[in-house]
Amino acid sequence: MSNIEQLAASALNGTILDKIVRQRQQRITELYQTYDVEELRAQLQPSQRSLADALAQPGSGFILECKKASPSKGLIRADFNPVGIARSYAPYAAAISVLTEPDFFQGQFDYLAAVSAAVYCVKTLSSIRCKFI
Repeated sequence: MSNIEQLAASALNGTILDKIVRQRQQRITELYQTYDVEELRAQLQPSQRSLADALAQPGSGFILECKKASPSKGLIRADFNPVGIARSYAPYAAAISVLTEPDFFQGQFDYLAAVSAAVYCVKTLSSIRCKFI
């Protein structure tokens, strides 16, 4: 089914956003059943980077996005390299948004860790796990 056909079909059952939200709610419920959330929280380290501080710096306040695919466009980059993209964004970005949602954006949580580590070495940037957590 083409992207246009998928969008048309989802229009009959609500918006694509409705479909994404339903899917994410289902996945989050499954994750809560699989993992001990309190144990995961205990393992988290507080970030030393601040989005508010990054945006308050002089110069451009761009938040640039690493995205492999989208529900409306489908695959955007078959040769998707989030670290390479993030490094090219670093001189211009106050922060880099990383799509981690797997079903509609073909994201992976590992992209966030890789981008965060790569851009921290280049410039102290905030990285953001984008949309539909």
